[in-house]
Amino acid sequence: MWDWLINVQPDCLPEMKLTLDRSRQNVFVTQASLATFPVASVVIASLWKLLQVLLPNTLALKSPFVPFVIAVLLGAYLVYMDLSDPERIKPPTSREKLKKSVIGLINSLILVAAVLGIDTFVLQL
Repeated sequence: MWDWLINVQPDCLPEMKLTLDRSRQNVFVTQASLATFPVASVVIASLWKLLQVLLPNTLALKSPFVPFVIAVLLGAYLVYMDLSDPERIKPPTSREKLKKSVIGLINSLILVAAVLGIDTFVLQL
């Protein structure tokens, strides 16, 4: 019944090329995914908890400043990677550096608020 599958001649098969696609990476976190809110917030919270588990007697690690520092370092890394991209056509201006740094700091603060479980708030005037 299945003899026709066994006796297939290679010349009647379409040509197949095996290539290795290096644009796909089999890792949990990539630089591109690290720049997304869900991944960045999980990474910050996980690093904070990991530090608490690895160094249980360190009271300073329970401080909310730890995720703040991790988030600011992550934000600085992402801003640096964006500004130092070798595929840029022209180097960034001082204005662009300042703008991206401020946006990076704001994003870091939002990540810290999410990691600490601070709900969104509305200022009442």
